Amino acid sequence: MAIILNILRRGHTLSIQQVADAIGMSRQTLHRKLGHENAIFQTLADETRKGLCQELLTQSGASLAEISRQCGFQETSNLYKAFKRWFGMPPKAYLDPLAPWPNRD
Repeated sequence: MAIILNILRRGHTLSIQQVADAIGMSRQTLHRKLGHENAIFQTLADETRKGLCQELLTQSGASLAEISRQCGFQETSNLYKAFKRWFGMPPKAYLDPLAPWPNRD
């Protein structure tokens, strides 16, 4: 997941090919190795985005548009949708300690 995080932090488009290139193996070999670990690339990418988004939102003071870009979303609306799926609330409500929303962790 560190490689995925590095790719996102550099502002590159995230794909399994990008990760495979970063670790010096073919996309097919990476896919096969992930399968041996019962891991799915999209799930790893989603979990990495979730953690990065949470970190940036609570610690960076960046705008939602900037957080969206840094997390690899092409549109800010995609960040809102993903954030609501991950945490059960929109990003701004997540920052409000008085908001009555579940899944804050």
